[in-house]
Amino acid sequence: MRGTGAGRAGDPHNLPAEPAHDDLPAIRSDDLTHDGLRERFARHAPWQPEIVNDRAWGDVSDPQAAAVLVPIVRSDAGSQILLTTRPDHLRSHSGQIAFPGGRADQADTDRVSTALREAHEEVGLPETHIEVIGQLPEYVTGSGFAVTAVVGLIDREP
Repeated sequence: MRGTGAGRAGDPHNLPAEPAHDDLPAIRSDDLTHDGLRERFARHAPWQPEIVNDRAWGDVSDPQAAAVLVPIVRSDAGSQILLTTRPDHLRSHSGQIAFPGGRADQADTDRVSTALREAHEEVGLPETHIEVIGQLPEYVTGSGFAVTAVVGLIDREP
C-alpha cells in the first residue's frame, strides 16, 4: 500500500491508501516471516529500483550520505514495520512519516552503522536487538541525500 499525496498540506495519518502494482502476484505469507525474509536477502537477487534519484526537485550534484533502518518487528500480530513521525520543529522533513535514520557522521564506518546509530538516537532501539539482513540500492533524494535503506529484523517489540 502507498499513500496518495503527502506533504505539509495534510495530516499523513489521514491519507488514503491504495493498492500498488495490482498486476504483480501476491506475496506468500511465508515469504514475509523473519525466516522468509532472511532467505530472500541471502539470495542477493540483483535488482534496480524504478527511480534511483528524485531530480524533479533540481540538480543534486553532491548528495550527502545518509541511511535509514527498515526495522521489521516480530510481534504477536505478525511482522510489523516501525515508522516514526518527524517532529514539526525540524528544519527539514518536518512532520513526515519516516524510517528512523539520517545523515552519516564521520564516526560511522558504513551506511549500516549510520542506520543503527540513528535508530538508537531516534527511537532508542539498541543495536543488539537488530539483525541486519540486507540493504536496498541507494536512492538520491531531491533534497540532497544519497540514502541507503538497511533492512533489519527485530525478534520482539523493544
